[in-house]
Amino acid sequence: MTLLTPAALRDPAVRRSQAVDGTYPLEVGGVRYVRGQLNPANLQGSRPSRSATYALTNAVPYPRPFHQAGWRPLLRKMAARVRRECGRSPAFLVSGAARQTKGKELWVPPRGKGRSAVPRLLWVAFCCGQGGASGAAVGYPWANGRLALGPLGELGPYETREVSLRQLEVALAVQMGRNSVRIYSGGCHGPASEN
Repeated sequence: MTLLTPAALRDPAVRRSQAVDGTYPLEVGGVRYVRGQLNPANLQGSRPSRSATYALTNAVPYPRPFHQAGWRPLLRKMAARVRRECGRSPAFLVSGAARQTKGKELWVPPRGKGRSAVPRLLWVAFCCGQGGASGAAVGYPWANGRLALGPLGELGPYETREVSLRQLEVALAVQMGRNSVRIYSGGCHGPASEN
């Protein structure tokens, strides 16, 4: 990973087109937003991999209370589960964020066309290379409203939940208005495996 030079970070074109370190933390409408990691550092196996998760291209804005009370503790649980269930087998991690599809998006920072949209849904999934163990988690980083996840029910404000890989795929299909979603193309484990 190559760090941007101080001159590049001050470049107005860079500052207009993406979030930079100076963007965070930021308060919008009484809510303090932090620079969250889309691909969490605590789920990485090596020091270089963990360092890479701090790149701004891996940043997603979400409220500090969501991070502290829900998402961070859940990711710690997931990391322990990956270590326990995968052991020495390689673990394949996929994470993502779904944008707001209805209503007004919240951009951070809010002036003009924002640089980063606050996601409607955060998710992370893992699959062990041997043994077929898998798991997933979802989070709703909003202080109000509810998020419908099909058969999973709903997530309330700042709520997080551990789910199966199959449940996550169904929830993402509902969120994206698709018939189906497959996170691991070709499968990380046998087709007969029920998650």
